[in-house]
Amino acid sequence: MPILTKAFGTLNYGIWAQIGVIVGLLAAVAVMGIDNAVTRFLPGKSKDEIREGFYTYILFQLAINSLLCLVLVFSAPFLAKGFFGGIENSRFVILAGVYLISTSWAGSLRRYFRIFTQMKTYNGLITYASLANAGAGATVAILGYTIFELVIISILIDLTVVIISLALITRQIGITVPRFTPLKSYLIYGIPLVPASLSNWAIHQSDRLFISYFVGMSALGIYSVVYGLGEIFMFMFFNPIFLMVSPVVARLWNEDKQGDVKAIFKYSLKYALMFAIPAAFGFSILGKVFLVKFTTTEFATGYYLIPLVTSGYIFFLVAGMAEQVFGLVQKTKFSAIILSSVCIENIILNALLIPRLGIIGAAIATTATFLTEMIASIIVSQRFFPLDYSVKFILKSLIASAIMGLAVWWFNPMSVGEIIFSAFMGAVIYFILMLLLRGFSWLEVEFFTDFIPSARVKSWLLSNSGIKLLFPREQR
Repeated sequence: MPILTKAFGTLNYGIWAQIGVIVGLLAAVAVMGIDNAVTRFLPGKSKDEIREGFYTYILFQLAINSLLCLVLVFSAPFLAKGFFGGIENSRFVILAGVYLISTSWAGSLRRYFRIFTQMKTYNGLITYASLANAGAGATVAILGYTIFELVIISILIDLTVVIISLALITRQIGITVPRFTPLKSYLIYGIPLVPASLSNWAIHQSDRLFISYFVGMSALGIYSVVYGLGEIFMFMFFNPIFLMVSPVVARLWNEDKQGDVKAIFKYSLKYALMFAIPAAFGFSILGKVFLVKFTTTEFATGYYLIPLVTSGYIFFLVAGMAEQVFGLVQKTKFSAIILSSVCIENIILNALLIPRLGIIGAAIATTATFLTEMIASIIVSQRFFPLDYSVKFILKSLIASAIMGLAVWWFNPMSVGEIIFSAFMGAVIYFILMLLLRGFSWLEVEFFTDFIPSARVKSWLLSNSGIKLLFPREQR
């Protein structure tokens, strides 16, 4: 992101972001919900069932994405005129069609490693793609090429991910030409989720279309950078836990271990919020100077969006955890109903606020929509499988984060080194406050110290640091 913003400016970054918007829309249509179906049904199956089910999934998705690519090719002039700043950008629409095929196929193959909790391989593929794309961005910027060449390189990187993934997968389960026998059950499970997927895309991305139409591509570039950074900061702490929840709880549910499922949900949400809430406060305080240092002053004008962006993503992530319940109890129609309803809310708010308020109107609309989605998802899911959302812990985290935020604001960092120091000290202050507020039980303190490699440091923390005095003897 720093490379692209500094090299290409707001207008070209807006085009780059718009390609992602179009690809995201069509990907939501193409998958037809069967990505959720394979995640739900394949864990715990025999190798033959896994082979038939997974190859059915990836070949079906490849066929649908190829058809959608043709649609983009024939509609390129119309889409370029309305949403890419002019008919002269038709080539970007065509390129988006090819990118849809490559990125969707790479993503579907990576899903295999997530389904079967092979997280080292999964993370390795993501790390490779991330570093390769960063290197591609730097190369394109240095050589003076354009966004067009950068997208082409990204497509080639996706294809290498496809080749590596297929080599690893075929080594584990072999190769077969599927008979597509599971497709009917996958579609029965997944098709009710298509409106939910489209609604989810609309909630996250439709504001970009409104911005490009009413405000312009430069404003879209600023908005996309702020939202992209907000997503990175929130998902950095949520994704390592959230990505594991779906396949793990599906396996436990299939084994009729509902007590374990509740425990997984409770502590996954608690520990994700333990990091996400202070991250939201910290990024809101440090956001302006961060944007100035890592992008340009033009992009940094959108810093005032950060509190809305970060709080909105927390609402969204909590809602996503609640919506996992609908998949477990096979009541996916409720996901579709909730997301379709809040999608309508989002489109109405975007249409009303963006022409009047610009990108701040888009941020308000998105945050309000995420809040509605969270409330509705929690209320409805509790009817089928009640979860513990650790409300007391969240309140304590909010108090500790607010005090930490004041301390970081007082530091007033101006350089990159000062930003890093302020973030570190903010984290120290936050966790000290959480201990004082007893945001963790003694068992949880012991749990976290197990990650410390040094036995001497671990012993000192548990016995001599004074932490033990914060907990009553009966709790210890």
